[in-house]
Amino acid sequence: MGASTSSPRYVYLVTRLRTRKITMEEATELFGLMNALVRDAQARAAPAVSSTPTVPALPGSQPPPAAPSLWNDDNLGFALLFLGAGAGLLAAGAKKIRADQGPGRDSPPSP
Repeated sequence: MGASTSSPRYVYLVTRLRTRKITMEEATELFGLMNALVRDAQARAAPAVSSTPTVPALPGSQPPPAAPSLWNDDNLGFALLFLGAGAGLLAAGAKKIRADQGPGRDSPPSP
């Protein structure tokens, strides 16, 4: 799937998102397109240069096992999903609090 930010479907979905008129199906499709863009960018990116010097291995010795990476694509996606959900819950809570403190609700009169 060759995703591109200039594709008409991507532009349409981003416009729907910005105007807050996006459906759940469109949001899922947009998430898939953005995920493909990130994967394409990672595939094209040059490998990162390690800041630690590499020590040549002694003949007959095994290299140390690589530590498992915590931030793989799936974990990053879930982290972003939870971050977005948390922001949505905070916004909804703030909106409810403002609505509950509207005029006529035990609030002091404004000067």
